[in-house]
Amino acid sequence: MFVMNNISFIVESASSSVEQVATDQIAFLVSLFSICNLVGRFAMGILSDHFFVSIPRRSFLAASVLAVGLAQLLFLVVPPSLIAVPILATGFSEGCIYALFPVMTRELFGPRHFGKNYGLVSLAVAVGFPLLLSPLSTYIYHLHATPDGSCHGKLCFGPTFAIAAALSLVGAYCSCKLP
Repeated sequence: MFVMNNISFIVESASSSVEQVATDQIAFLVSLFSICNLVGRFAMGILSDHFFVSIPRRSFLAASVLAVGLAQLLFLVVPPSLIAVPILATGFSEGCIYALFPVMTRELFGPRHFGKNYGLVSLAVAVGFPLLLSPLSTYIYHLHATPDGSCHGKLCFGPTFAIAAALSLVGAYCSCKLP
């Protein structure tokens, strides 16, 4: 959610201070993010169903969460001309995670009260982003912004990407501990 909600600022901060980013480019990246998210959902649904007998779904979840963390780290190392790569990787990886949520909720808690349980699982994303990453990324962005409010360079979002990657590592560990 962090990348999707901040694509415009991420792309602008990756560009040089004199270079203007076209609105069309940002709209295109948002569309590609969404398409990759959709492809990730389909791919993970097919893969986790196909290998269900030999590979537990928690392993797919852990791998997907690690992939999100690696995508966050990509933001720290790619040149501005390749900023689409980590954006697309994040979209795909997040799609993989969201494909696993419903089926894993049912497998972990059973069919009884599925709606309530899935609602709580979904609520975690809706609470975690606005309470943690959104204010943190805003604070870090403004900390490194120029007086006119714009920010250019890796420091605008770099620390937030590093924190998101570290949290992904924690999430992958927790995924491995699921029954």
